[in-house]
Amino acid sequence: MSEQVCELCGTKLTAWNHAWGTQKCARCAKGRSPEARKLMELRTLSKEEIREIVIAQKLAIAAIAAWLFAMILIAVASALLSSDLTKLILPFTIFQMWTIYKLAKALKRPSPAMWVFGTFFPFIGLILLLVLNQKASRALKAAGIRVGFIGARSGDIKSNGPTK
Repeated sequence: MSEQVCELCGTKLTAWNHAWGTQKCARCAKGRSPEARKLMELRTLSKEEIREIVIAQKLAIAAIAAWLFAMILIAVASALLSSDLTKLILPFTIFQMWTIYKLAKALKRPSPAMWVFGTFFPFIGLILLLVLNQKASRALKAAGIRVGFIGARSGDIKSNGPTK
């Protein structure tokens, strides 16, 4: 039997779900999960809104990779040149802020600017990017789009997306 996940929140289903034939976890079936309510709202997205989430998620993945690259580059350059090069992280941080805002806005989060505020603290911006990336993946899965390691494919939006 392949691993099944809740159709609303994406959590792994248990043997209880298989026995009762339900595709929702216990929290979502009872309507207790706030994330499930948000995903139900996102399930009715138009193709343009889904396209915004896909683009923002791809930017978030690029921002994660860029941030990791910058950290490695700064560590290696600082060791070789014996100088502090932390000011080189500024362009990557600005890209990270813009990406977090764009993804939070595409996911219809209540206050996208508050998500950006977290990037002023070291490593918190990376954690926020990872959290928003996970939320984007769940929203796209709820909308019927397949999501892989580097996000959803643009071709899936045309073929599997809603016709709204």
